[in-house]
Amino acid sequence: MPEIELTSSIGTVTARRPDARRAENVGALSLSSWAHTIGSPTRAGNANTALSGRSNWSCSNCSGVMALECAHSRGTGRIEKVYDGLIANRLLSVYRQCAEAMMEDGASPYQIDQAIREFGFPMGPYQMADLAGGDIGWATRKRRAATRNPDSRYVQIADRLCERGWFGQKSGRGYYIYQQGARIGSPDPDVESIIDAERIRAGVTPRKFSNEEIVRRYLAAMINEGANVVLERIAPRPLDVDVVPMFGYGFPRYRGGPMKFSDMTGLRNILVDIEEFAMSDALFWKPSPLLVDLAARGADFDSLNQFAETRHA
Repeated sequence: MPEIELTSSIGTVTARRPDARRAENVGALSLSSWAHTIGSPTRAGNANTALSGRSNWSCSNCSGVMALECAHSRGTGRIEKVYDGLIANRLLSVYRQCAEAMMEDGASPYQIDQAIREFGFPMGPYQMADLAGGDIGWATRKRRAATRNPDSRYVQIADRLCERGWFGQKSGRGYYIYQQGARIGSPDPDVESIIDAERIRAGVTPRKFSNEEIVRRYLAAMINEGANVVLERIAPRPLDVDVVPMFGYGFPRYRGGPMKFSDMTGLRNILVDIEEFAMSDALFWKPSPLLVDLAARGADFDSLNQFAETRHA
C-alpha cells in the first residue's frame, strides 16, 4: 500500500479513538511527516526508538514519554532530535558506501565479507544485504536520488543486481546464489562479471586490497560518522552510538562498539587513516570536526560520556 494511502487510513482510525497511539517501525521514514500526515502529531511514536536510536519524541510530549519509558525499560539510554532514519541507518549508509567504493576499486564482495567476519562481525555487509533484501536499499536510493550530492561518488553495482530482480535470499540470488532455499549462499561468478563491467563503465582500474585495509576503511567510515552523529546531537553520547551497531548489526561486543574501539586504537591513528583515504575521495572522507578536535586535544570519546553523565545527573 502506498505510504500516503496507508497513513490516511491510519488517520481515519485514530480519529475515532482519541486515546489511540501509533508506533511505526520503518526506520527510513521521517516520523514528523508521518505524524502530520495522520493529523495527530501528539500520538505518533517509533517502535524502533528503544532498539535503534531513533530520536523522534520532540514531535510531542506524549509520544516522548512513551518512547522514553520504552528506552529506559530496555536500558538503551536517551536520544534526541528528529531526522530521517535511525542512528543505525546513518552508520549503515556510510559504511556501505565505503564498502561499495572498495568493491568497485578492486575488492570482491566476498573478500569484504570475509574481512569483516574475521574482525568479529557475524556476517559481512553483502551477506547482510542479501538477508535484508536488496530491494529495500534500492527503494531508499531511488527515494533520495533527487537530493543526492552530484559530486559524491555513486557506485551502481547494487542497482544492476536489483534491476535483474536479484534481491538476495528472498529471490534466491543477490550477491550470493542460494540453491533450493539455502540460507547460506555461494559466490556468484555472474556477480563478479557485473562488477567487472561496472568498473569499466566507471573508468576504474581495479587494485588489490588486503583484509587489513578493508577493515581499516570500514571502521574509519563508521567511526567518523559516529562522531558526526554525536556532534549533531542525534545521539547525546558516544556510548549511545556504540550500543546501536552492537545490538543492531552484530559489532563484536568484546571490541566495545566503534567509538570505544577508536578510543582503544587512538583517535589520532583513526584520523591519520581518514586523512590518507581522503587523498582519493576528499568529499566522502571529510574528517568529523569532533574527531579532529578530540585528537588535537589528546582527548577521547569516553571523556564525552563522562561529561554527558555529569550534565544530566
